[in-house]
Amino acid sequence: MTWQLDLHWIYSPLTFYAGLALTLVAFLLFFVSVKREMHRMECRAGDTNQNARQEFAVLSNEMNALKHDVREIERRPASPAPGRSLNLTRRAQALRMHLRGEAAPTIAAALQTPRNEIDLLLKVRRIQNEGPGKLADVSKDTVTDGNLITDTADRG
Repeated sequence: MTWQLDLHWIYSPLTFYAGLALTLVAFLLFFVSVKREMHRMECRAGDTNQNARQEFAVLSNEMNALKHDVREIERRPASPAPGRSLNLTRRAQALRMHLRGEAAPTIAAALQTPRNEIDLLLKVRRIQNEGPGKLADVSKDTVTDGNLITDTADRG
């Protein structure tokens, strides 16, 4: 018995149209699934975008609050560090130590006060003692290595 494969059905127009219909249905299903997936992604992106906008609004409000705080801090007068200001008692001690012949660095260390404050105090005291005629000499003071030299005897 010889068995023969009959392939004439392939040439039938009905087969051609059935194949074409199946292909169109497959592409239609593919198109619908792609559209669905795109819709899901747009929804997720919209949620993410909405969350980002909310976070941006929160951060923007926080930044504006910080700007307001910075402006308030800038408007306040600067307060001296506690325990570091040169009050009247320390001023009097510094002047007494200077009259005893102690140097400005020694006075600053003993009173735990910055050296520049002691130098300024001694300079103001010297101006008060010298009177208005000597103010021109004060402008000739120089700064060397961060130390204020206040009179010609110290410059050597």
